[in-house]
Amino acid sequence: MLTMFVIATVMTAFHELDEMCARDNGHMWGVSVCGPTVFVDPQTRHFVARRNGEITEGTMPQSIGMANTAIDWQGDRWAMVMLPLPEQAYTRRVLLAHALDPLPELLLLDEPASGLDEPAAQLLERLLAALCREDRVTVLMVSHDLAQARRIADRVTVLARSVRADGPAAEILAAGRLVELVGLG
Repeated sequence: MLTMFVIATVMTAFHELDEMCARDNGHMWGVSVCGPTVFVDPQTRHFVARRNGEITEGTMPQSIGMANTAIDWQGDRWAMVMLPLPEQAYTRRVLLAHALDPLPELLLLDEPASGLDEPAAQLLERLLAALCREDRVTVLMVSHDLAQARRIADRVTVLARSVRADGPAAEILAAGRLVELVGLG
């Protein structure tokens, strides 16, 4: 099980979470972030968890991946935080805030692959596809890379001083269509 020092650290973190939640009535950008939280030792999988004010200890099931993120477990969305926690209060609070709400509903990206080599750009595309498919995150991305847009976009809006076209990516990015719209190919 966890040492008394670790449990005391976790209790301090629960107190910090309460303070963070109280600042905005338990909301961040209008979304509640003050739900169940579990602190886990990734080596032993022992945890201390709090849901609805009740604190429990146990061992995290092997089927649950270990990461500082949100997880679906026991019928709720939990913020999972790995132990040990950072010693510096600011760093600890940033980690807690990330674990509380790691996935936005909308992700805004401006040329996210700019400057990346091909393997990194492909990884980025796979990550964005997984976010959209598995986590239902909407990605709004500015890109001048038409090949990339053809590979990953569901919907495309073409801008050239005004909206020239908006619709399904396959239709808008079809051969000849961009030339017709704005003289691009």
